[in-house]
Amino acid sequence: KAWRLVRPGRVQWDSASVTLADVEVAREGDDPMSVRADGTLAWGGGSDFHATVQGLHLDHLARVAQREDLALGGHLDLDLEVTGPAEAPAIEASFDIVEPRYGDMVLTAMGGKLSYEDRLAVVELTATEGARRVLRATGTVPVNLALRPERRRVVPRPMDVQVEADSLDAALALSYLTFLEDVDGTVSGEFRIRGELDRPEPSGVLRLEKAAWSIEALGVRHSGVDGSLTLRPDRTVEVAVDGRAGGTS
Repeated sequence: KAWRLVRPGRVQWDSASVTLADVEVAREGDDPMSVRADGTLAWGGGSDFHATVQGLHLDHLARVAQREDLALGGHLDLDLEVTGPAEAPAIEASFDIVEPRYGDMVLTAMGGKLSYEDRLAVVELTATEGARRVLRATGTVPVNLALRPERRRVVPRPMDVQVEADSLDAALALSYLTFLEDVDGTVSGEFRIRGELDRPEPSGVLRLEKAAWSIEALGVRHSGVDGSLTLRPDRTVEVAVDGRAGGTS
């Protein structure tokens, strides 16, 4: 359905900033969506900007960003505030996603907060499946979020992120292992990530329970996979798992 301009406001654009004076557009009906923005967002000078988004489709956002390969889904509510100079902005953001989807993995909800200042982001993320919290991540991440072009966004300071998983869908937890297909099972445990962004130092133990996957290159499917994955600061993983594929593997 068509968007409707609820608050016409005023829009001003120049080479250094964009100013939106209380502008709101909305889509009504059974699947409502709205975007409201007010203030100045500057990549040259200072910002004082606030935006509120409700019901935004993540798959639409992926198409706009030309990243449909991400297979994202869900409805996003976002509250964003940006203040201060372009080279060192202060950012406050909170979001909630209803039925977030990544590939074949669907959760009930996901939410989080971000507070950024002086090249340090304080982050908090939670995900639920039904009434159960399956993932929680909290910590600090040094990063350069300047609103102007930068040659390097990584800040040479250590991060410290704590992650807790409780029966998280193994398809999500193992998504970086692209040779594994049709992944089932769950992952639980705790791990911590320290070190710099381009040289992370993880540590902790994850438990793999009742997992299964297919490896097309070998023409085999492993099932009944149980065991542990111990993450080492040198970015190696100590693997101790048992599974079956006709015989024990």
